[in-house]
Amino acid sequence: MRKKDHVRAESYELSRSTPAAGGYLARLIHEHRLALCPECLAEWDKLAGLRGEYLARLGGLHARPAPPSEIPADELSGSRTSRQRQEETVAELTSHLLAAKQDFWELGRTPHDQWRRKVRHARCRFRSRPLAELLIEKCRKTVRADPEAARKLAELVPLVLDWTRGAGGPSWAPALLARAEAYRANALRVAGELQEAAAVFIDLRRRIGRRPLGDARVLGEIASLEASLCTAQRRFDETEEFLERAAMFFEAVGDRVGVARVRIKQGNLGQSLQRPEAAIWAHSEAAEILISLDKPQDLYLFICTVNGRANALCDLGRHAEAADLLAAHLDDYEGCEEPHVAATLRCLQARVDLGFERWAAAAESFADAGAAMAALGRLYDAAIMILYEAEAHHGAGRLDELRRLAGPLVEVFRAKGVAGEASKALHLFRDAVVGQRLSASLLAELRQRLDRSRPAALPPG
Repeated sequence: MRKKDHVRAESYELSRSTPAAGGYLARLIHEHRLALCPECLAEWDKLAGLRGEYLARLGGLHARPAPPSEIPADELSGSRTSRQRQEETVAELTSHLLAAKQDFWELGRTPHDQWRRKVRHARCRFRSRPLAELLIEKCRKTVRADPEAARKLAELVPLVLDWTRGAGGPSWAPALLARAEAYRANALRVAGELQEAAAVFIDLRRRIGRRPLGDARVLGEIASLEASLCTAQRRFDETEEFLERAAMFFEAVGDRVGVARVRIKQGNLGQSLQRPEAAIWAHSEAAEILISLDKPQDLYLFICTVNGRANALCDLGRHAEAADLLAAHLDDYEGCEEPHVAATLRCLQARVDLGFERWAAAAESFADAGAAMAALGRLYDAAIMILYEAEAHHGAGRLDELRRLAGPLVEVFRAKGVAGEASKALHLFRDAVVGQRLSASLLAELRQRLDRSRPAALPPG
């Protein structure tokens, strides 16, 4: 038995944090006993179908039953019995969440390749609804930076909820399992494994067809994620259909953040289809929703609306409006912790300078943004920044700077793994510089080709 697996003093301290947290400590002691004693373990294995009932008694690992349709009179009166019942409910839910957070923390200390083994071999730990929800939320937040880790987090959810699959399982389990599958597919998409992601969504839709979920929020979430896959596959008609469906589901349940996320994706789609007016409308709608919410939301989500509007305004030649918009939200950019946000702001400010023909300032800002994107591994964005920088040098008539940019460009990006249509676009740029055939319209076309050739677009928020 490893020392770190023993029930430590802090476990007893945690059990004092709420009256119902004793179930968490009992579960640790039970797990420890099974690990130490082969005879106890053999008897536990004999329980089979009775395990769920026992685990429920060890702190309520299963979900609470649905509340009655009618509220008892004492709960309306605020009586002592009502207050006691509410306190017990809060204490029990706090205990469940405490245990889930401890399980989640324990997984965080374990190497990724050992997660499944740890969960599968556990006898009574890592088996709760709150833990499954924590895993899905962590998957959502991790996917931009580490899609492989996000995929593995999503793959743990079916193991964590394995106890729900028998006859008479809780009614909420299918929706949670469907969410996990959708986020697993989304992680595959971000990793560039588009065919695998599509296969997961096809199988998920087939299962939902056989057993409808009846949860509009989850259906909206799944449709929104599948829309991102369609965008990555350049199936824009289907993207529009999935986003409209997602918006309908979110609006039906009053999920305003969900609607805002869909509007941001619709704005990004408008940008990809070169419909800047549509992009401005969608991003403005999302911004209004996020601003109107009572509680603070994900700042990055709001930054996405500013980015989308500023880019579309520049596309329309409304550079003064774009400059005012960026200036009004500088504090938001500075407060956002996403690593690429500062580089994105620098790029947008450079686009404004470009529109006002401030060539030197634009070229310097695009160069800085490109270096930052390359350092973050966003190679396609870095290449697009170089083409923007070239437009600034072309406007200023600085042919030497253009030759400097174009010289090693193809070889550098090929060495970093940029190939296919993107490599062809960079070849065309270099050939145009050498042949003195470069123009602003050609640079815009090459930027669009680069953007279309990226393996998969990262999801906003």
